[in-house]
Amino acid sequence: MAEAAQEGVRAAPEGTQAAEEGPRAAADGAQVTLDGARATADGAQVALDGARAASDGVHMTLDGAQVAPDGARAAADGKVSFPIVGDLAGLRRLARRFLEPEAFDELREMNFILAISEAANNVLDHAGTAGTVTLLRAADRIVAEISDRAGLLTDAEAGTTAPPVGSRRGYGLWLMRQMCDKVEILHGPAGSTVRLTVLRA
Repeated sequence: MAEAAQEGVRAAPEGTQAAEEGPRAAADGAQVTLDGARATADGAQVALDGARAASDGVHMTLDGAQVAPDGARAAADGKVSFPIVGDLAGLRRLARRFLEPEAFDELREMNFILAISEAANNVLDHAGTAGTVTLLRAADRIVAEISDRAGLLTDAEAGTTAPPVGSRRGYGLWLMRQMCDKVEILHGPAGSTVRLTVLRA
């Protein structure tokens, strides 16, 4: 009986040791949990950094051109281009935004925007292919180039004379020539381009 009691006494320290190791294990588990939380936090930071990178990617293309939310591409050299789609009102808004720093009088600005819109409408009506509007700033002028890939417009003199009285078509290029300081029609392997120019005062 005394020997059994002694064995029980020996077992007690071992049980105590086990009890002591239990908190250590719990503490180690807490450390693992803490490390896991840190890893999660680091992962969240990576995700946040990735989101920032993705956000930056929305605003910058690989060639360094800034991209506006509506699809227009604005470069640092005073040049912006955007595709011709069915939304001509949106196209006119983009053109107006580009012209804001120029401080043109209202009529001159409106005429130039309408000429750009008419040229874009001609692409939609006649070319049947993708088209692009490119706006450029030069030292003494603003230039709009409206291009298409079809290349159907080949007559450099088109629109130099008014359409016959009563004609229901053919006014587009003639009106562009009235509203701009210069209109050029260019043709080549890549397609056709109508170049509209207004001079700064």
